[in-house]
Amino acid sequence: MKSVITLIKRDLSFFFLKKGSFFNIISMFLILTFLLSSLLSDINIASASTLLLVVHIITTTIFAHYIFQDDYQDSSLDQLRSSGNSSLSLVVAKLFSYWILNLSVLTIGIIVYLFIYNIHYKAFLFPTIVIIITSILSTSISTLVSMLTLSEGRGSLLNILIGTPMMLAFFLYSIFLINSNIEILGVFSFVSQLKILIGFCFIILPISVFACSHALSEIQCKS
Repeated sequence: MKSVITLIKRDLSFFFLKKGSFFNIISMFLILTFLLSSLLSDINIASASTLLLVVHIITTTIFAHYIFQDDYQDSSLDQLRSSGNSSLSLVVAKLFSYWILNLSVLTIGIIVYLFIYNIHYKAFLFPTIVIIITSILSTSISTLVSMLTLSEGRGSLLNILIGTPMMLAFFLYSIFLINSNIEILGVFSFVSQLKILIGFCFIILPISVFACSHALSEIQCKS
């Protein structure tokens, strides 16, 4: 547990302070927001929430190479494993760190959306819950995609081509929940539907972690 926390601190330090990852993702996030919002004739809570989810999934997938690629290229993964860190602890730390990075971007995105689209925060509560849960799924899948494309270099297009179909079912279900009328559906019914999305997390997250751990243990890092 202590080694995982140390690895998380290391990765967060790189993401936020040394690699410019946060700046790159938030810049792309805002650019895509303004580009895609210009295509919408009317912005309401449902369309703003859908737009936020779309932009989040695109940016999460595009920058999936941040998870493993840099450490793979400079042999840091090899050094970390030689220091006694297991493949499982490395994957857990990197997945959690990347989720925190994207959650930070999402938080800023939500604040921006509330401001520019003049949406009351209480009205945005249920869509925000859906998006945050979906972010766990998108981060899990992005981590798996990052591992699958590890030997291909910085393949953002490849990340999208592989990651988008994998996320499609969860994305469509999240859109369904976001566009559900809570007043008609009812809170209890909405929560029941939300449990299905949470159930997906309990399936996809461990699959991604253990698949990446197994793949990482088999990879011979570049010297």
